[in-house]
Formats: sequence, structure tokens, C-alpha cells
Amino acid sequence: MDKQGRAILTTMNVGSYNLFEVGSIISSSEIGDYNEFQSKSQVEDNCKIGSNCTVGPKVMIQKGQVLGNNKIMYEDDRYHVNEDAAQIYVKKQKVKDMAGLLIAKLNVVKK
Repeated sequence: MDKQGRAILTTMNVGSYNLFEVGSIISSSEIGDYNEFQSKSQVEDNCKIGSNCTVGPKVMIQKGQVLGNNKIMYEDDRYHVNEDAAQIYVKKQKVKDMAGLLIAKLNVVKK
């Protein structure tokens, strides 16, 4: 808030292929790719969310917390490192890159 009580707006950087389910509230300004924010989850200001994370239902990530890549956050502040997800993330990134190349080629063919 500024001196007059107005909210200070900052740029929100949200990566690709994120899923925001019903009732999720995200105030964080940095979110990676391939994340899932389940029903009624909350991410407060100044948090950093990596890539390929799951924030479970009704989970609140407190102001300023950092959630690294491939994490699953549970309701009682426990988290799990999803080792299998690291491989899936790499595969998804390759599919994304291939899709970009295909779209580029289709645009050339149209012209």
C-alpha cells in the first residue's frame, strides 16, 4: 500500500500451461510452468512458485514463501518432491517446443 492506502500494482509473471481450479486465489507475482492450483488454494504476496508444482486443496502458502520445482504442497504444510514429475516436465517442454516448430511451419505454408 502507498501512503494514501492504495494497492501498489506489480507485474505478475505467470508461466505456460498452469491450471487454476475453482476458488483458487493467487497473489504471487512469480509462477513457473505446468503448475496446478487446486480448489480453494491460496498463494499470498511475494511468493515464488517454481515449475511443475501442485498446491493442494485449501492449502495456503504464506507471504514470501518459495516453492521450488516439482513440489506437491499438502494442507498441513507438508510437501513432497515429485521426482517422477521432473522427467514429465522435460517431456512436456519438448512437446511444447515441437508444437511451436509445427505452428511456425504451418504459418509458412499458409503464406
